Amino acid sequence: MASYSGRYPTRPHSTTVRDKTSRNAERVETDPLLPGYSTWGSSDGPATGECCKCGYYSFLKTVSVAGTIVAIFTLFLLPGIIAAWRAPYNPAPLKPLPDSPNKEPPPPHKEPWHPPPPPSEPYQLAGLGGSDVPLPGSTYIITEANSSKALTYNGNEGVAMDEYHHHLRNQQWSCHEAEGWLGFAVDPGHSTVFLGYGAWPSPPTLRSGARVQQFNEMFVISKLPEHGYRMIMRDGGGLKPVGRDSDGRLAMVGVSDVWWRFTKV
Repeated sequence: MASYSGRYPTRPHSTTVRDKTSRNAERVETDPLLPGYSTWGSSDGPATGECCKCGYYSFLKTVSVAGTIVAIFTLFLLPGIIAAWRAPYNPAPLKPLPDSPNKEPPPPHKEPWHPPPPPSEPYQLAGLGGSDVPLPGSTYIITEANSSKALTYNGNEGVAMDEYHHHLRNQQWSCHEAEGWLGFAVDPGHSTVFLGYGAWPSPPTLRSGARVQQFNEMFVISKLPEHGYRMIMRDGGGLKPVGRDSDGRLAMVGVSDVWWRFTKV
């Protein structure tokens, strides 16, 4: 029979709290799989409190050593690394490798052969270009082929081929246009006369006597395929080139291989 003491009944066969606490403490201290296990009361190791303190001090020591290393790196090594990174990159020039003793020497350098320039033409030596196109409103020196002889007004309505002289007015022919035809006039100082040929029955030799550009003073300038021009004049209903007659005088002829150059002044 259970007996009651006081107001509150007590359970029979109950275990006190103190007994339970003692048994739990003994279980924790003797079971290595439970947290809080220690070798309290044994001579093999330190107690539970002493083990925690050792781990804490080891952690502080590790943190202190790591901080010291970081401080040394920051104060001494990091500025040098930053300076080296910012410095311009100037690689040292590569040294040529020494030639092998068995290597054949390079062949001597030879200048490429160029043909000698063609000799200067007489008109070029005289300072004439000879490649201008005759156009109305401009003045030209008229030379025969590659020579330095220029068409010259020699007075008394005559014309001839003489050596070119710089600034000689009798060799400067101004280009005109009338009815679509070109004309050439010279101004020796007293009057302007046009280049042409004498009227029939006079021979068609070149002369300069007309004060205005008329039928016998009208020209066509034909460009040749390679260089220069051919001077062609009106003759009745046809055209004839300017060349040399049987006496070697400048005239309008049937067939001619004489060609001309124009240099603008």
